[in-house]
Formats: sequence, C-alpha cells, structure tokens
Amino acid sequence: METSSHHPLHALYYNFAHVVLPHLANSNPSAMRGTLKEVNCQESILALWILTAQKLGLNPKEIPMNLVCEKIKVKLNGFELYLISFPSPLEILEVYFEALLFKVAYPKTEKEKIEDVRIFTLERSVHEDMFCGWIGLGQQHINYGPIKNNEKSSFIDRINQVVSSKK
Repeated sequence: METSSHHPLHALYYNFAHVVLPHLANSNPSAMRGTLKEVNCQESILALWILTAQKLGLNPKEIPMNLVCEKIKVKLNGFELYLISFPSPLEILEVYFEALLFKVAYPKTEKEKIEDVRIFTLERSVHEDMFCGWIGLGQQHINYGPIKNNEKSSFIDRINQVVSSKK
C-alpha cells in the first residue's frame, strides 16, 4: 500500500480506490457483487472504508464518511454498475468516482456466473482529470485519457463508450 508525505488521508483515498476495491472485485467477483447487491451497497462500502482506514492506522472517527455507493440502472452492454462517489480529491491520483461493473452470465438463475469484471475511475490529475481503468485481475492500470468534467453523467457516458466498444 502506498504511503508518503501527502495529506494525512491520501493513503486511505489512494489505497481504497487503487488497491482494495480492484483486488476485492477481481479476486472474488461473485462475493463482491453479492455484498454490494444483497447486503447494502452503502453500508458495505463504508465498512470497507473504515476497515482500510484502521489497517492504515487511521482513527475512523477522523476520516470523512461521505462516500456514496449506488447501483446505477443504465444499459452498459450487459454489465451491472455499482458507482462509488468519493469525497472531493485533494491530490492527484485520488478519485472522484469509481465504478465496479459485473457482467452476469445467468442473471435469472440460482447459478449466476460472473463473466467479466471491469473497474473504472475518474481521477484527479495535474492538468486535466483522467478517465482510467484496470484490465485483467486488476493488474494493468490503463489511462484512457482526459475527461472534460468530473460530473457523474460524463463518467458514466465514458464507461458506456468503453464497454460498448469491447468485442
């Protein structure tokens, strides 16, 4: 996990978005999707946020709790989209939004299978905010390029462009 001389919460913001969520979504996508879908997306994300803070030695009473998790009902080439809105980023590499996308093979049966997982972020950058993501088990970070604004609708539109163009 990343630590350095950034603002006190940078390690939490960075590690949660770039390490914890990608690892959980890719290492056991069915469990992660189930937690977000079946439990309560908001409660699940806040519990993971607090646990990450504790692992980093931060006092949970001193961290922002204004993360928002919601299932977005849009058509994205068969993907379910869970969107996490973060506190406003203070430094580069911190995110405005992170999207966890799960493509389910048999959504109406008891034996659902996750066919694909995609993860996207809208990150603060030096000059322009960047639309990024991960390919494969969260191992390859991809910078798709700048995004004109850091609005939720623009982020979802860019996700749709990427997942719709994937063959």
